[in-house]
This record gives sequence, C-alpha cells and structure tokens, in this order.
Amino acid sequence: MKTNDVFPSKYLKAEDDIFAAGDVSATIKDVTRETLKSREKGEEQKPIMYFKELEKGLVVNKTNWNVCEKLFGSDESDDWLGQRVTLTVME
Repeated sequence: MKTNDVFPSKYLKAEDDIFAAGDVSATIKDVTRETLKSREKGEEQKPIMYFKELEKGLVVNKTNWNVCEKLFGSDESDDWLGQRVTLTVME
C-alpha cells in the first residue's frame, strides 16, 4: 500500500503519481478560498487552484500567487482562468 492510498487528500502533493514522469501542465479552471485545518495554526482560509485536467486542487502559497500575478499581469485571480501553468515538484 502507498501513503496516498492510506491517507488520501483532495489537494495535490509532491508524492502524487501524476508527478512521477515530471512536470505537469494544466489549465486553470477556478481559484477559490477554502478552510483548511492544521495542528499548528488551527483553521485558516487558503486559496485553492483547480484545473480542468486534474481532480485535485493546489493549495496556493504566497510565492505561487506572486508568480501567477507576474505571469498573467494581474493580481485578480479571476483573470487567470483559462491560463495554462506548469506544475513542478521542488525538493
């Protein structure tokens, strides 16, 4: 059994099988805010990016948000819909 089978997540993780072959390109379908829970911070709202080609969403950190702002020339996430991005796992 793999970790992802035992502890499934609705959000993308570096360990997901889709990254086994390397980078993944996808089209932004939606950017929403969802409440996530952690032991350290309790509940907090985080931006989640969903893609047309993928089932799972990506929890967007500030660095990724800033990259999207620069790539797409807007700090409004609604302007990013339909844009293509390449997801890369960083060590």
